[in-house]
Amino acid sequence: VAQGIAITTSNASYEICGADAGNYDVDLSDLSTNLGSGSITKATLTLENDGEITKVYDGDYDADIAGKYTLEDIITVKGNTDDVSIVRIDSAAYKQKTVGDNIGIEVECTLDGTDAGNYKVVSNLTGSITKKDLNVTALTSEPVISKEYDGTSAVKSSIEKGTHYELKDVVSGDDVDITFTATYDSTDVSVKTISLTGLKLSGGAAGNYNLVTTTLSISGSITPDEIEFTSTGTPLTKVYDGDAHVDGSVVKGTHYTLGTYGTDVVDIVYTGAEYNSKYVSEATTIKLTGVTLTGDDAANYKMTSTEQTVAGSIVKKDLNVTALTSESAITKGYDGTVLVKSDVAKGTHYELTDVVSGDDLNISFTAAYDSKDVSVETISLTDLKLAGGAAGNYKLVTTELSIAGTITPIDLEFTSTG
Repeated sequence: VAQGIAITTSNASYEICGADAGNYDVDLSDLSTNLGSGSITKATLTLENDGEITKVYDGDYDADIAGKYTLEDIITVKGNTDDVSIVRIDSAAYKQKTVGDNIGIEVECTLDGTDAGNYKVVSNLTGSITKKDLNVTALTSEPVISKEYDGTSAVKSSIEKGTHYELKDVVSGDDVDITFTATYDSTDVSVKTISLTGLKLSGGAAGNYNLVTTTLSISGSITPDEIEFTSTGTPLTKVYDGDAHVDGSVVKGTHYTLGTYGTDVVDIVYTGAEYNSKYVSEATTIKLTGVTLTGDDAANYKMTSTEQTVAGSIVKKDLNVTALTSESAITKGYDGTVLVKSDVAKGTHYELTDVVSGDDLNISFTAAYDSKDVSVETISLTDLKLAGGAAGNYKLVTTELSIAGTITPIDLEFTSTG
């Protein structure tokens, strides 16, 4: 290979050729054997595939072609093949660094042999870049994703790469992440994990990777929800008995409601219950103490206060008045009237039944003999009304009462008119 090479002939004979050569007479006796000069350019050798060239995606262009190519188009003249071969591959690079098939490979190499200078090399090599396997792992030191109980398995906080999980073996600088569906493994407070399912790659470099991990568990917790206790306003009622203790039980749905989710089974138990007053006119609420939650789903809730209040009322106690059968009859001498002139006394002539011990209670009334005559045997008590400090706690059932009473004859004074 060179330029300005002299072109000569030796032992040459010339003749005119062509279909019309017979029409011409040319003197070739003086034709010089020196035909001028010319150049010889390098012949092209090609690198062809001799085996599959492939690599796993690694983010660069480097290709490993060792032992996977042949050198083609070496010239053979009169049975003699030029002495040329590749002594060294200086560089081999894919024309793209991303995943693909039949990617062209550019090669720089050094030739050796006595005829090496007469050749240049062109690469026809192709190869493939396959996807890199990618795994996702949970970060053991991540902050636990937490929410208050809401009766669902929905995750309400963000799950982030680098905080809750990491992608293993990602090429530095590659834009790649994952999408997924995240749910708690249970709706209950006892849950400790969140499952990521339906994992898929995302990001500009996602096409260069094969996601091996299909599901992942990360730490998650559900904390008890503050339950709302609400009085319905319907009172728990008892009959006045002189103290503030509660006789019956408060009932969910009647006296109070609990703010729970769905069909959760939750109720309360309590150790004490007392009216705010023992008096009928003042008792409006009941304070529950030692309140705790119970039921199949109670662990999913919390109650900050152990004291709760519901409506309560105390109704008047029915009161009867009875005559004492063993009392002494109230007696007066005949005076022509029905007036009762002696005291009609509680405990002597009548009694109040079922009065709470210690209560200040009596009755007022109008008393009159049933006749003004000596033949009468009874006194009627009418217009009965309660009296005393505790009267407001009672309802008087008895409206009138008869007790024993007599009128005795009086001495008649005989006086002469003179």
